[in-house]
Amino acid sequence: MKIKNIDEIAANRLGIPGAKDVSVRLLIGPEDGAVNFVMMLLALAPGGHTPDHSHPWEEEIFVRGGEGTLSTQEGKKTIRAGDVLYFNPNEPHQFVNTSAGSLECICVIPRRK
Repeated sequence: MKIKNIDEIAANRLGIPGAKDVSVRLLIGPEDGAVNFVMMLLALAPGGHTPDHSHPWEEEIFVRGGEGTLSTQEGKKTIRAGDVLYFNPNEPHQFVNTSAGSLECICVIPRRK
């Protein structure tokens, strides 16, 4: 078992081309003994966004705080604190922070080995 506090975890700039004003904290990862999944906290500053992207793995998201827009093949939807999202493998999506505060999302994805 492992217990950490989020304040002890460094935030780094998300290094994906096309991302703007997005930081990431690796909450649980291989250094914690996680074999199958990683958990991250993405924080999008006001006006920040992820690139429009997809990946060959499923993704689960919990919107921890803030409000923004989610763009998918089905169109744009407003997302806000408390929303839970699931993306199938290869499903395109993009997050945009449309609020005056931070949009924070907890993401769980398979660990890439």
